[in-house]
Amino acid sequence: MSDDNRFAEMVDEATSSGEWRPLLGRILRAKDSDESCACVEPIDNGGTLCGRCVKWSATLDARRVEEHRRPHAFVPYERAPFMCAFCAGWEDDARHKVAS
Repeated sequence: MSDDNRFAEMVDEATSSGEWRPLLGRILRAKDSDESCACVEPIDNGGTLCGRCVKWSATLDARRVEEHRRPHAFVPYERAPFMCAFCAGWEDDARHKVAS
């Protein structure tokens, strides 16, 4: 983990204090905010918030969309086995036409 990963620090604080509301509010408002990430290389924590500035990142969002469009094996979602757990697509979707 990078020393300037502010998002990871916020998660650690929320975990130790048990107070998740500030972090959850920030996550939920991130994309609708007027401010967005302007970092040259956003820190990827597996979502669309930059770990450095804790703002919504168009770069990370585009990366997530591309990952979901890429061919992958169909993984049935536990609560709805007809949907893929990774991309929420149907089993007969073209991106699931890869050797499993």
